[in-house]
Amino acid sequence: MTRPDTLDPMLSTRLEWRTEDRFEGTVGGAAVRLDGGDGEDASPMQVVAAGLAGCMAIDVRMILNRGRQPLEALTTTLEARRADEPPRRFVEFKLHFIVRGDVAAQKLERAIELSVEKYCSVWHSLDHGAELTTSYEIATD
Repeated sequence: MTRPDTLDPMLSTRLEWRTEDRFEGTVGGAAVRLDGGDGEDASPMQVVAAGLAGCMAIDVRMILNRGRQPLEALTTTLEARRADEPPRRFVEFKLHFIVRGDVAAQKLERAIELSVEKYCSVWHSLDHGAELTTSYEIATD
């Protein structure tokens, strides 16, 4: 599997301070705004959590596609818990996949497993003292 973030091992980010705790910049060629204060934009930790959900969703979609599973829609929800004391790292993630289509449950389970064990670079970049649980449902409507 080749994803855009794996084509070049170097990732380039540029952030400029705008006001209070807000920064704007680019990650690769994409615009990004970060907020460490009032919550008008995503916080850095929210972006990390979204990155994990996105990374695994991309993996699962690609694996199901390669397995010729008729995926019609894919939604992920993520709940993340942080430590109470600084540095307030993530200590628990609960990631839920909702798929629509005539997807075989065992194929979906395997796709999630492969993402966790092998492909998701975000997960493998995080502190593995964190717990990750995954779940799924297949909607047939």
